[in-house]
Amino acid sequence: MDRAFSLPKLSLKPCLVIVIIFYLIFLIPNSTLANVTGSLELTDASWQEKTAYRPGETLYIQVTDADENKSSTVKDTLSVSVVSATETTAETVTLTETDVSTGILRGSIALDDKGSTGADGKLQITTGDKITVAYKDLTDDWGNSITTTKTAYFGTQVSGNISTDTTWTKDMSPYFVTGDVVVYKSTLTIEPGVEVRFMAGVDDAKSGRDSSLSELIIEGKLKAIGNPANRIIFTSSAMSPAPGDWGGIGTGLDGRIELRYCDIKYAQIGIYAYGHYTPVSADNCTISYSHSHGMVLFQFEEHPEYMIINNVIAHNNGSGIILDGEGWGPYYIRNNLITDNKGSGIEVYYNWEADCWLEYNTIVGNKNGIAFAEAGGHTRYDVSIKYNYITDNDNAGIYVVKNNKARKEILNNSIIENLYYGIYDEGGLFFPDHINYNNIYGSGSYDFYGPRYDTVDAKYNYWGPAATAEMNAGGNPKDISTIYDFFDDISYGRVDYSQWLDNLILLPPTGIMSTPGDTTIGLSWTASEGAAGYYLYYGQSSGSYNSPIDIGNNTSYQLTGLSNNTTYYIALTTYDNQNNESTHSYELEPTTGPLFQPNSKPNTPNNPTPADGATNQSINTTLTWQGGDSDTGDTVTYDVYFGTSSTPSFLTASNLTTTSYNPGTLSYSTTYYWKVVAKDNHGATSTSPVWSFTTGTKPNNPPNTPSSPSPADGATGIGKTQTLSWSGGDPDTGDTVVYDVYWDGTGNNPDPPLWAANQTDTTVDVSPLQKTSTAYYWKVVARDNHGVIATSPIWKFTTAATFSNNPPNTPSNPSPADGAATIPVTTSLTWNGSDPDSGDTVSYNLYFGTSSSPPLVKSGLSETNYNPGTLAYDTTYYWRVVAKDNHGAEAGGSVWSFTTQPPLIPSTPTDLKVMVKGKTLHIQWQANSESNLDHYNLYAGYASKNYDMQGIPFNLGKVTSLTAPDVPEGTYYLALSAVNSAGQESSLSEEIKVVVGGKPSITISTNKSSYSPGDTLSLSFSLSNPTATTQIADVFLGIIAPDGSIYFFDSSPFLPKLVPARADDPRTFTPASTSLELSPGYDFPLTPFFSISLPTGLPEGTYQALAALAEPGSVQAGSPKIIGNISLAPFSFTR
Repeated sequence: MDRAFSLPKLSLKPCLVIVIIFYLIFLIPNSTLANVTGSLELTDASWQEKTAYRPGETLYIQVTDADENKSSTVKDTLSVSVVSATETTAETVTLTETDVSTGILRGSIALDDKGSTGADGKLQITTGDKITVAYKDLTDDWGNSITTTKTAYFGTQVSGNISTDTTWTKDMSPYFVTGDVVVYKSTLTIEPGVEVRFMAGVDDAKSGRDSSLSELIIEGKLKAIGNPANRIIFTSSAMSPAPGDWGGIGTGLDGRIELRYCDIKYAQIGIYAYGHYTPVSADNCTISYSHSHGMVLFQFEEHPEYMIINNVIAHNNGSGIILDGEGWGPYYIRNNLITDNKGSGIEVYYNWEADCWLEYNTIVGNKNGIAFAEAGGHTRYDVSIKYNYITDNDNAGIYVVKNNKARKEILNNSIIENLYYGIYDEGGLFFPDHINYNNIYGSGSYDFYGPRYDTVDAKYNYWGPAATAEMNAGGNPKDISTIYDFFDDISYGRVDYSQWLDNLILLPPTGIMSTPGDTTIGLSWTASEGAAGYYLYYGQSSGSYNSPIDIGNNTSYQLTGLSNNTTYYIALTTYDNQNNESTHSYELEPTTGPLFQPNSKPNTPNNPTPADGATNQSINTTLTWQGGDSDTGDTVTYDVYFGTSSTPSFLTASNLTTTSYNPGTLSYSTTYYWKVVAKDNHGATSTSPVWSFTTGTKPNNPPNTPSSPSPADGATGIGKTQTLSWSGGDPDTGDTVVYDVYWDGTGNNPDPPLWAANQTDTTVDVSPLQKTSTAYYWKVVARDNHGVIATSPIWKFTTAATFSNNPPNTPSNPSPADGAATIPVTTSLTWNGSDPDSGDTVSYNLYFGTSSSPPLVKSGLSETNYNPGTLAYDTTYYWRVVAKDNHGAEAGGSVWSFTTQPPLIPSTPTDLKVMVKGKTLHIQWQANSESNLDHYNLYAGYASKNYDMQGIPFNLGKVTSLTAPDVPEGTYYLALSAVNSAGQESSLSEEIKVVVGGKPSITISTNKSSYSPGDTLSLSFSLSNPTATTQIADVFLGIIAPDGSIYFFDSSPFLPKLVPARADDPRTFTPASTSLELSPGYDFPLTPFFSISLPTGLPEGTYQALAALAEPGSVQAGSPKIIGNISLAPFSFTR
């Protein structure tokens, strides 16, 4: 049915645009409508993209740009510039087109980390450098251009999972992280001096806590142990780094982090631990310039231990340290410098029973010094706040929200000169606080604000000169100007300031930092209030010190003259002008030693033996070389790679402690290649060049002289059957030997002729000897594969005066075996037989039958087998064989027996099928596999299991199908059996019911009986086969118009179209489906197959929808054979 459509009208502006585009494309010659930009790639030698390079590598450059294809006859060239952070004046690299008119240009430049800068055709680089390549890209016909750049780095690129123990070495530093690195159930060890640079704003894994930033995620263990001279650095790769360039170092549910002498800068969060068991240890580290917090430690349900000591945590946009979670593990935050963070210095959220020690820290210049956030759900947690110096924070020294459930012990702190509050307590605490022996003064608003409800124990504190004067004047308790409590608002609790102190409490220094070195330890610390000077205590066991050193009123000191590789225990005290001395500070445990010096690589292995390129070397040579290490005390081990490949990759020996290796016995005339990798105890490596040597040619020894003859030389009385043998061989491993045998076959010839050449065995049969009392002579010549010979002496033996005859060997090893059962009826009889006398011939008489004394059935057999023909089933046969030699001697075997198999009943025929076409039956079945099948029997009847048709069973022979025409209408029951050549018949097959004359039917219907324009006509049809056999039919679906014209639906009834036909010519009728198989009981429900909205112009009148089934091909043949009735569904159409 035709469908009409129309194009939308084009407005003026789109039409104008089309005209302009057409003009630009087709009318302006060689015009470029849009900029064609080239691509620039940095690659390896295989032209695969590369973003990081190592020492000794070459930078390969590829530009793909059709604009640079300027000539159609020669290869074009292009100049690009290359700079590094070390060589800032560009080197020029000329790229050459890969072929004429490809537009792909390639070139390269060597990377040099040892030379000096200058236009020398090499790019000078330093570890960690950024490499930038640029070229001017012509983008249009008027000469406009843009500069295209590409960057790479001089270091090692890493990303993805680490699932085995791995070490990042200083030798391979820096490491450029391009996507999340996940340490999974393994340990990542990072050597001192390593730099880990995270690509800014990049995460090629698109995973982790932030899918846009690269992170180091620990689900195993991170062990990053630096030293003062070789700190480990985690930072951004950007030339101008910014907070949040990378994600940070974090744990999974069970990760462990151990950091010492590390710097973590420009992360989203410096360190974050979140999980069941995620212990974190950070010692002498710096965590700074984070976009959010310096450190977030979150625990739940387990007992991880967090040791955060001796660190600098500064300049983070959030808080310095956040403690959070629902676990039981302790937090130790001790002797840290926490300064200039935009959030709180330490912020406590957690709400379980995990205890916390905040001690000996310097907390200065943050929003709050220590903040306790609201937390609910559980009973309590204890917090010890002792010996901290908390000053110059923008809000409060210690800030506590209401409903916080920490039980705080605030003792021996200096909480002074904070911008608004010393201690701000919103109250509602579950447990009362103990705030004693602190210096609390100099705040901008109040030194103590709160509590909201309870009375707080704030005895024994020094409140500064002004507040102390108020307390000393008149009765107490009363309203103190620096304390906001009940006396200012009766809804508040009271601050019990009784037993106040009149003088400053002398406290030890905080935030002590140590820098150990070679026989020295440098110290620095935060000054204490009221200090006139400091005493330094140190010794080699905890708490046991030498006499103190008075270092005056200084905040740094250098201990010298110490022993190397020794741990010292150090503490400081403060003294005032009255020579009062404070308690000891936090005790440090630095270790001295030259191990803090940078590590050098081991010496490159050199001076090889055999010398490189040496020839004619022994196959038992030992490899030696020179090695060592320039660093005193370093140990070196060696890995040897050895083989016949010019790039030896097979590790043949590892962790050798000596500079020699024995590869074992080598092959002659072979070139061997080898190299040595030296590795020191710090993991640094050096690799030798690949050396080679060639072994000498193999020396050849003659074969062994043939010896030990048999018969022995001079032997007499030798019989006529004789095999000559001797001893031979070759002393050279791998050589092969053949033998020429010289033999006097006629006797009495002391110069025997060549009789057998190139024998590989050391035996030869010369039987039968022909003469008695005769001397026979022989010798053997051995020859190796190099053509060298060795000749035996001439040997002699003499035959006996007479030769005796031996009877033939008794027949043995019968087949079938004696007593065997279930033997096939077509078996053959075989046995073993021979004669001990060489040259004798043997014949055999065979006795065979069903008697235990079988009769002779065949005599004079020359072979050791006999075919008795087809035997009887389930029968015992007896047989024996008598051997007879050409001298008449006999050897008779015993009587053997065997029993044949019982008769085999054929298997039941399977897969019996019947197809009905009109009155013709086509019957088929699966062939039986028995070799003795004789025929099949067909059983037929008019009732189930009652096969009474005249002439049954019908012998069908060995066919597996048959066709029966003109079968009378009716119902039949068929079954099949198999019969073998012994007349044995199988059981009957599964019974098949056959209906001849049963008719399948088709029905067509409409959704309405009358229609008007715009109504929807829907046609549906159904199919059924009520018979018990498969029926095959062609299906016709169509419409007869009021004028008698007829239309048929084509072979796609569910995507139909009408095909006109001539009503008087069935050959023009188009079937909807051909040779459709309708299985027994087939029932296809009434299903719509055609739907159309009726148009106005359709002729009025009565229409007929028709459906019919016909025998396959009969309609197209012009002789329709309709199956069943034609289905008609009339409907009318009026306008």
